[in-house]
Amino acid sequence: MTTKFYQYSQLKYRPSLLLDEQVNIGLLLVFNEDRRVEFIYPKHLARLNALYPQTDLSIIRAHLKGFENKAKSLTNKPIYVDGLLNSLIETDFLPRDSNSLFFTEFKVGTYLNSDAIIAHYRTQFFAAYDENDVEERQYDAYLVNKFEKALKQKSKEKAHLFRKDFTVGKGQVAFKFDFGWQNGTTNALKFLNFNLKDGDAIVDKSSKWYGKTALLKEEGTAEDVCFDFHVGRPKDRSLYSNYDTALEVLEKIPANKRIFEEEKQEEYLEQALVEIKSLS
Repeated sequence: MTTKFYQYSQLKYRPSLLLDEQVNIGLLLVFNEDRRVEFIYPKHLARLNALYPQTDLSIIRAHLKGFENKAKSLTNKPIYVDGLLNSLIETDFLPRDSNSLFFTEFKVGTYLNSDAIIAHYRTQFFAAYDENDVEERQYDAYLVNKFEKALKQKSKEKAHLFRKDFTVGKGQVAFKFDFGWQNGTTNALKFLNFNLKDGDAIVDKSSKWYGKTALLKEEGTAEDVCFDFHVGRPKDRSLYSNYDTALEVLEKIPANKRIFEEEKQEEYLEQALVEIKSLS
């Protein structure tokens, strides 16, 4: 059987030009002799949100779906002609240096069956994103999404009053919270899921937010802010003592704060919807 050649380009996400951190988030494949173009990407992005909480996953998903549709539209078109492949990305997918997403230069591989190559990359290239529901529950994004879903179900007309990615502080001492809302007091809402696999990591996570909120208090930028921490308990009972320690750390925060465990979060939301006002 004759060996055939294909070209592939990695789509990378670079959340910060300054730090230049990059993660693989998609793969564009061109099977020349089959006149086939495929764009594949991970369907679950919770891990991306865990690495970079500031990432707007809705925008990322829209780009990925658009690239997938564009690849399908190019199948059976003569893009394999010499010279056209080099300009394919800029003309049909993404202008160079347009945003935090970028494609790498094309590389070359060989194949006998294009379906086998695609299946290989789906299972190997994006292995870091593979997660079942239990694993997804380890991430703060799980609790955020659960809250947003409940909010839209209970009151779509008031959902906009909860400001996403709410920043408290200024300059070098400024930290992002999941939501901010007003009821006479400015409430900064942060979800902390402690469903982790390591006890030390549970305590470290609470200590990090102790430090942030304490610093905001010391800088005088949180005098009129109440920090509302919504926490998730680990599923592993052997880690309950670590979880209790984490709660004790949060309780010691020297600022106005409240702590709500997962079973109390619906009650919190219902009360917030009664009290909420426009956030200035």
